[in-house]
Amino acid sequence: MVWANGEFANMIGYGDMGVLIGENIQIVYKDEQDCLEFGTQVLSTLVEGRISVTERILYRKDRSPFWCRITAKAVEASDISKGSIWIFDDISERRDAEIELKKAKEQAETANRAKSEFLANMSHEIRTPMNAILGFSQILDEKCTLCPQNLDYTQGILTGGKNLLRLIDDILDLSKVEVGRIVIQNEPVNPCSLVKEIQQIFKFKVQEKGLKLNINIPSDSTILVLLDETRLRQILFNLVGNAVKFTKTGDITISLLSNINEQQRSIDLTFEVSDTGIGIPINQQGNIFEPFRQRKTQEPNQQKGTGLGLAISKKLIEIMNGTISLKSEEGEGATFTVNLPNVEISTISLDLSKIKREIFLPEIKFENAKILHVEDVLSNRQVVKAYLESYDLNIVGAINGEEALSIIQKVKFDLILMDIDMPVMNGFEASKNIRTNPKYKNIPILALTVSSAKSDIEQILKYCDEYMKKPILKYELISNIAKYLPNTIIEDSKKGTKHLAKEKSFDEKIEAFEKDNSKSIKLALKNRLGALYEEIKYSYSMDETEEFAKQAIKFGEENKIELITEYGKKLLSASENFNFKRIEELVDLYPKIV
Repeated sequence: MVWANGEFANMIGYGDMGVLIGENIQIVYKDEQDCLEFGTQVLSTLVEGRISVTERILYRKDRSPFWCRITAKAVEASDISKGSIWIFDDISERRDAEIELKKAKEQAETANRAKSEFLANMSHEIRTPMNAILGFSQILDEKCTLCPQNLDYTQGILTGGKNLLRLIDDILDLSKVEVGRIVIQNEPVNPCSLVKEIQQIFKFKVQEKGLKLNINIPSDSTILVLLDETRLRQILFNLVGNAVKFTKTGDITISLLSNINEQQRSIDLTFEVSDTGIGIPINQQGNIFEPFRQRKTQEPNQQKGTGLGLAISKKLIEIMNGTISLKSEEGEGATFTVNLPNVEISTISLDLSKIKREIFLPEIKFENAKILHVEDVLSNRQVVKAYLESYDLNIVGAINGEEALSIIQKVKFDLILMDIDMPVMNGFEASKNIRTNPKYKNIPILALTVSSAKSDIEQILKYCDEYMKKPILKYELISNIAKYLPNTIIEDSKKGTKHLAKEKSFDEKIEAFEKDNSKSIKLALKNRLGALYEEIKYSYSMDETEEFAKQAIKFGEENKIELITEYGKKLLSASENFNFKRIEELVDLYPKIV
């Protein structure tokens, strides 16, 4: 060193810069070898006429290490014989901060992995009892013949359970949104039906707050489009949920506008959710779609949330090639508008009568087949057995994959229902073993799983013919089994189902009403209920539906017409018990009555 300033002397612990003159720069390195290697590296850079900038550890006089950024350049370009100038910057604080940041990042990643594991485990743990709840409810629904009100109760459990499962799926998807791993899966969707469903989900919450939830949908409600139904439901759920949360009095309205592009076989969809709530100030609207940001309010009892709903919705909408906008003023309510342009129209048409028939299973006769059901949870085995007990199928159970492999060596099976998550040996390993054995490889395997992850499904389908996501509904199970086992569909079954038998009886009462009552009675009925019917025909507003039902009961009792009284009671019971499908069936029956 031919010269050094006081700052450098202080940095390396010598204090007096005069002591450093003539000293070897080696004193700030670990040892002579370290100095030689680094010096050679820097000098080779300087010879090329470039400036050398390096960050590395140096050592003070007391041999304590510290991080330093070293900048070196030749006094004269490309001529190191004239010497070089080195500048040393102590970057210990920055490096320490980076180390702390790295630790924090690692801790956050560890916490995120723990969260993902928890969510995956939660999904399994919740779906297992939900499989029993929905399964046994469906069985009771079929067997319940004594009291129509009990039928509505079981339907209420089924509807509520399905909605709960959708909410669970939405929660599990949040983590995927955060890391950008959302995969859009388009399928035929009826947007009008989805809007009606959202209305039903929020029915009770809206009633509790004394609000009114309206929907405006196109008169042609049968069109199907290709969209990700799960993501669209999540978006509308977030928007309507916020509207309910921030509205104390008045109305909430969900509107669906559409513009069909005939030549392109596409449609522009616009969803609007408007409310008469507290609104959002102009100065807060810029960050309302950012994560963990909420509308600031002075309301003492205002509900809290995570502040993720709008951020997630915006991200989902953008992934679906759409946009979301806000129009609001403080105290004047808010309107959120979602535009989804050029949505492909499905080539599948929506046949409402077919959909209603699918609610009830056709009469199917199987040819006395043997099925192995591999499942470690007893209640799940009981549900499947109850589903299949009337179909002349011989069901054998196994509690894990290892036991299943042992059983199939002794008994010939026509089909295997394989749970995936089991102790000892899981369903994936068991299916792999079966498929790689020439003796059993042709047995159809239907996987039952709680997972919806694309990677998991791809692995399952390597060794299984189908997969069904738990909870499994009876119609889904029978339909999939029918793909692989010989069967006959009895078109004109006298047995029918309990529901269809009841509707046939009701049809007979309608025919009797047509014969036995005068035109004046029918005209009076039209005058009393006609306007209300027009209001609920497409909107299915719960308040208006209940009012329609009460007016029907009143009319029937006043005129001593049992059919109208019974009709009103059925509709009122379905409305009070959240049985949306039954409401739709009964509302569609009204024109036939009059």
